[in-house]
Amino acid sequence: GGGGGGAAGGGVDDEEREMFEARLRTLQSAIDAAESRCASLDAERASLKRQLKLRNAKIITMQQELDSATDQLTREQGGYRKDLVKLTASGSGEKSSTAKKAAELLRADADEVEARLRDKVSRLASDLEVNVRVAEVCRTAVEQFRAHTEILEARLESLGVEPPECPVDVKQLAADVAEGESDDEAGGDAPRGRGAGGAGGAGVG
Repeated sequence: GGGGGGAAGGGVDDEEREMFEARLRTLQSAIDAAESRCASLDAERASLKRQLKLRNAKIITMQQELDSATDQLTREQGGYRKDLVKLTASGSGEKSSTAKKAAELLRADADEVEARLRDKVSRLASDLEVNVRVAEVCRTAVEQFRAHTEILEARLESLGVEPPECPVDVKQLAADVAEGESDDEAGGDAPRGRGAGGAGGAGVG
């Protein structure tokens, strides 16, 4: 009788051990999946932040080119106006015909310069739009990253386990994301805001 009781007790221990091992496997699977997803989102966030910096630098350069082209257009238009005044006052007959042809050529040159300028404004506006979309994707990825760490903590707590400090310290990861986002707001996004305002004004004009 005593032996049977011992065997039964051993059976219960085995069953509990199997349940415990299954629970550990579930826990490890949850940790592995969360770690992989967090690493993926963190890499995506870093990549998007690099893209934002590059695009912001490109926008600043294009804005400078746009300003330079605008100044050039203003100078050339001033020269065209002076030349047109001279040609208009050049007389009649053959000279007048030559003056008209020269005036037409000057107007054509002015139109070409203006067309190039408008094309540059259009490309700048398009690039700004892409930059804004990339920023939105970056912010979405950051939010997904944070949400996933919260889900991980909740799943671990539901299993009666404290969120691990290793291999993934979810609180530190979330803090790193928040710090990176603050850096963006303080510096990285500022050029984009100035660029967007400049392009918007140019587009309306």
